[in-house]
Amino acid sequence: MKALQTTITKKIGFFYLQFFLICFSVNAQNNWVFDQSFGDNGIKRINFGENYDDIPNDLLLMPNGKILVAGKSDHNGSYFIALTQLLPNGQLDTANFGDSGKVSLQFSFRDYANAIGLQPDGKILLTGAQAVSNAGGRITPSLYRFNADGSLDTTFADSGSAVYRFKVDYSGEMYGVKVLSDGNILIAGYRTGLGAFGLMRFNSDGGRDLSFGDEGEAVLPFVATFRPIACLFLGDSAVVMATVAFANGMSQFALAMMDRFGNPVTTFGDNGIVLTEKDGKSHLAGGEGGESLVLTNDGKILLSGTTPNSGPTNFIVGRFLLDGTIDPTFGNNGWTEIHFAENFDVCYDMKVDSQGRILLVGGVSVGHGKAGLARLNSDGTPDTTFAPEGKFILNLSNTYGYYLTQCIPLDNGDILAAGWDFANNNGDFMVTRLTQNPTGVEMSNSEVPADFVLHQNYPNPFNPTTTLSFVIGHSSFVTLKVYDILGNEVSTLVNEYKPAGSYEVDFNSHSDKGQNLSSGVYFYTLRAGSFVETKKMILLR
Repeated sequence: MKALQTTITKKIGFFYLQFFLICFSVNAQNNWVFDQSFGDNGIKRINFGENYDDIPNDLLLMPNGKILVAGKSDHNGSYFIALTQLLPNGQLDTANFGDSGKVSLQFSFRDYANAIGLQPDGKILLTGAQAVSNAGGRITPSLYRFNADGSLDTTFADSGSAVYRFKVDYSGEMYGVKVLSDGNILIAGYRTGLGAFGLMRFNSDGGRDLSFGDEGEAVLPFVATFRPIACLFLGDSAVVMATVAFANGMSQFALAMMDRFGNPVTTFGDNGIVLTEKDGKSHLAGGEGGESLVLTNDGKILLSGTTPNSGPTNFIVGRFLLDGTIDPTFGNNGWTEIHFAENFDVCYDMKVDSQGRILLVGGVSVGHGKAGLARLNSDGTPDTTFAPEGKFILNLSNTYGYYLTQCIPLDNGDILAAGWDFANNNGDFMVTRLTQNPTGVEMSNSEVPADFVLHQNYPNPFNPTTTLSFVIGHSSFVTLKVYDILGNEVSTLVNEYKPAGSYEVDFNSHSDKGQNLSSGVYFYTLRAGSFVETKKMILLR
């Protein structure tokens, strides 16, 4: 954007630049399209077996830019753990992960994953449940660990899996996993029977941490049974959980907070429990949505879900203070509802971007069902820079049902999302990347170049700003870094995946730490795939 502003300013002046930027922002709000450099024309579908129903439950963007998606693969009522790894360009990581980029694994009659965790050493944790039959009472909390290449880590627990029922042989299911600072592992979900929010903690080797709670487990009794549980870990200190519970003759959103010892946080609600007056959709098992929790930058709790329990439904978001009281400054007395279609809109996931805006994804009842996306400002009002009325329906141009279950807002403004698509098979994983500006506003032309080029900066020598331009011959992960004459890295100008094209970026003679650089010789290096080139520039103060 800086390069575009500089070019236009030289040609038409500051006033016309401001006019252009205003027009661009208004025009761009309707321009969410598939990033054609990702997957297969913007979408990657992953099939775990012919006539298998593949449902993604969690999405993780790794530090190296690769993408993990986990869930279950259902074949005639028998569940398999389904796990896949994609490269940053959306293609299966066939060379480094599992069987051609996929892992399908079953220990018992039913095994499935609801949440992904990543250890500092790159090992992958999945938590969910295991069952020896389709009877609800046989659902057992489970934790699995995989090596970075997708192979099962047989040194963990019992040959790769830790499967434990709650005390007195109660069943349960887990929906959140957290690697603690001491290397131990905390998982969160629910206990059936005498309903309760439930936690289990494990040592780093997969053995139960008997120093936690009641010999490795802790429960907070409540009416929650057979409901998905949203989980929010507040560092190592506490965990917030949310669900829809049938209480007082209606289905209501409920939250709970437990501390690092497994005790209820008594300053949160009524002895650790908050039962709201909002009606929530309760029959949320089996691919019908769920709740999400996010902590805002100013320390408030966002809860998303679907309301009401029956009739036409909407997305809903509420904001709470850390003592569990509703924040009346958000939306309409603490809540915001979003309606897409005439019948049923079901919210699946919520994330907050770097600017505090709230992104929501789910399914809407248009045709056989489509994906709906919405974005709110931090105060709960619709973000009209995202789309008209702050929402839009994604069009896959097919007659089959599809919806989004997970989302990640990326730092460059794009959206990474996963969902379920019925275009082929009984249903496949679908991963997509959406952009409002598919060619990149920095690009100087729309032609796709044939090779990689790093140009000499201009002006050179410079004070204080110069422009670095380069050409990417095909989609690649690109870094552009500046070094001093001793080889010390002083600034990273580009560090992201980019489609083929020509780009410009300004260097303002400041380090990444905000320090003014002194006069002298500096070097800038472009890396894109196997391409590496370095050029020299001179700063004269």
